[in-house]
Amino acid sequence: MLTLILIFLIQLRLIMDNELVQIGAKRGLMLWYEQLLPILLPFLLISSLFTLQVTRYTTKNKIYQSQSICIGTIILLGILCGCPIGAKTTASFYQNGQITRKNALLFLPLCNNISPMFLAGYITTTILNQSIHFFTAFTLIYLPYLIYLIIAFCITSIIPIHSPAPIVKYSSTSDTSDDLIMNSIVQITYIGFYVMICSVVIEFINTYAPFRIFVKYMLSCLTEITIGTSLLHNYTDICIKTKTAYILAFTSFGGLSALLQTHKMLQQTKLSIVYYILIKIICAVSTFFLTILLI
Repeated sequence: MLTLILIFLIQLRLIMDNELVQIGAKRGLMLWYEQLLPILLPFLLISSLFTLQVTRYTTKNKIYQSQSICIGTIILLGILCGCPIGAKTTASFYQNGQITRKNALLFLPLCNNISPMFLAGYITTTILNQSIHFFTAFTLIYLPYLIYLIIAFCITSIIPIHSPAPIVKYSSTSDTSDDLIMNSIVQITYIGFYVMICSVVIEFINTYAPFRIFVKYMLSCLTEITIGTSLLHNYTDICIKTKTAYILAFTSFGGLSALLQTHKMLQQTKLSIVYYILIKIICAVSTFFLTILLI
């Protein structure tokens, strides 16, 4: 009953503020159409094809239980293509039984991060006006994840955790080019939906939230980093160093939109999204303090 009442109140609020909904939805859809669709869709297709070929190769050559090739693929595609392709690749190998649950959880935060293309083309160039070098920003964001991975491996080696892969048999006929194309289209559509919803939420935050402007901008970054960081970029009441630290920290975290995209990719695997969020928060906070200390 409480859920029904909440849904009714949200719907009533959306009807009363139809203009805000239109503005937010239009901004989110344009962001998806102009920035995400032309970049992510080709990467989704290529990563799906690459993952399929690796799965066929390891199966054909009877190295099905070897995880090194699959983990290398996850790292390569995850770091090059970014979120949510890292989560998608991890989920594919885990569902095919080619990596264990432990390894899937360990590598997911590292490999489902911001893409270098977005970091170089938008964050360091457009938002930070090249006040910080791309490789410096890349190091500040990825270094905490590497430290986390080393610590996690040390802990799991001292305290072994039995985590077998799911019993799923891979069939080479289960995936075709049509399936890959259709799955990629469905995934990019979901991403557009999440970006649109988060953009509407940002409009309501900045219109009605009873907070000062800086808090509203922080909440906007937590909701969707592309729109949120552009708002925070125009805030002038904090020093450049602190602003840069906030922007890189929020970029590391990814925002609610990225979390929803990741959850969608992991939905069929039952991998812990709570553990993923916890590691993202720790690494984002670490990026903030590293930026304050090192630049």
